[in-house]
Amino acid sequence: MTTRERLLKIVDASLVDFAEQVALYVQKRMNASYHDRFLYAFSLHLSAFLKRVKSKDAAHKELEGAVPQDSLCLEVATEIGSLIGKHYRLEVPRVEIEYIALLLESSQEDERDDRVVIVVATHGQSTATSMVEVAQRLFGTTDVSVLAVDMPLEVRPQAVLDKMAAMLQSVPCLKGVLILADMGSLCNLGPSLEKRLDVPVRTIDMVSTPLILEAMRKAELAGMDLDGLYDSLASFHGYEARDVTQDEALEKVTDDGRVVVTICSTGKGTALKLKSLIEEILRGAGQHLPVIPVGLVKLEEHLREIAESHRIVAAVGVKKPALRIPFIPLEAIIGGEGENALLELVAGGHDTSHQRQGSRVVQSLCAESLCKFLTYLNPEKVMPLLMEFDERLEAGRREPLPNPLRIRLLVHCGCALERCVVRKPLHYGGSLAELRTEKVEALKAAAEIFSEKLHLTLAADEYYFMAEMI
Repeated sequence: MTTRERLLKIVDASLVDFAEQVALYVQKRMNASYHDRFLYAFSLHLSAFLKRVKSKDAAHKELEGAVPQDSLCLEVATEIGSLIGKHYRLEVPRVEIEYIALLLESSQEDERDDRVVIVVATHGQSTATSMVEVAQRLFGTTDVSVLAVDMPLEVRPQAVLDKMAAMLQSVPCLKGVLILADMGSLCNLGPSLEKRLDVPVRTIDMVSTPLILEAMRKAELAGMDLDGLYDSLASFHGYEARDVTQDEALEKVTDDGRVVVTICSTGKGTALKLKSLIEEILRGAGQHLPVIPVGLVKLEEHLREIAESHRIVAAVGVKKPALRIPFIPLEAIIGGEGENALLELVAGGHDTSHQRQGSRVVQSLCAESLCKFLTYLNPEKVMPLLMEFDERLEAGRREPLPNPLRIRLLVHCGCALERCVVRKPLHYGGSLAELRTEKVEALKAAAEIFSEKLHLTLAADEYYFMAEMI
């Protein structure tokens, strides 16, 4: 699914149309590529603003004066305010314009893919190469941001430095380089490399495969900066082998001061909805951490206040904090990959017990959509069966679907069940020859849950529509 299709699960189509026009306008006006985060955040804020206008709620005065008056973002935000006013035939308060300016500023960050480059450097003919290959296979990636540098015993350190510099010049490394070395001269190449490339370089010695895995995990999933990555790995001593039952996990209540913060709008409205979703994700994994919503105004000040008495394990929302806090963008939570990243940060390992219950994001967004579409069936009663259908389908196909596609498929399936009840099935007009038989059979096998629990059998054409989706 596209960004548009994901947004349609949350806001009206006409609003998404207008938000896309604004995003294109911003892209041309500021000569910059604005990624999905701006479109998500602007759409959600505009929806909340229109709701406040309708209910005649007062604007958030605390936003006033938060943006420099001579900034380009404020200038463009004023123009966007005019576009909103003309399109919706209403007056846009100054405070809303200043918020849009903050939103533009927060969206000017580097793409999340631009992260710290990890260099594994060891003595031996292929020691580093082997370690990186093992780590990549265990991590399920061929990430180019993890490089291997082998140093045969007869090779001089200067030659290794030259090789390392040449390799790094071919990949984006503006956020810095973390060298994971084994010993000796390889641990002393950092300062020379830093001068040559003009990027920050940090070094950790006594490299191991678990250390490489932890560095990859935190650099990719958490988006940590170089200093945050270095500090967190300096105290890393490997993974603890311990099995925790689901009952133990559900009973576990965090009392160690850890919290998650959500960053969106003023810390109210949309941020509270995001807070609720994050709490649901955490509860589903047996993690009972407090979730604190904060706004963009005085963001860093509020985060420092929270950090004085709590340990912030993750920030989720529309703007990456300047503090060394692992950040998960709003679009990653909606898209699905952010849910696993959040649980990785909170659980501190590869805890997959929550996956048996299915994605909380998928359940929440599906239930929200089905509440609008279903008349006769109760969405709360249907959702557990739809998640069981999803689990059976994934097991049968052995290929997980991305969250947006799962949401689309499950909402269609829920509506198909209602059509079955009222005996008004859809008619498939496409070519059956183009549909893969194994997809149809996998869907039918998964849908047996509806026959078992509801005594409902979907029409054949419904399977054809769903097969076309996947």
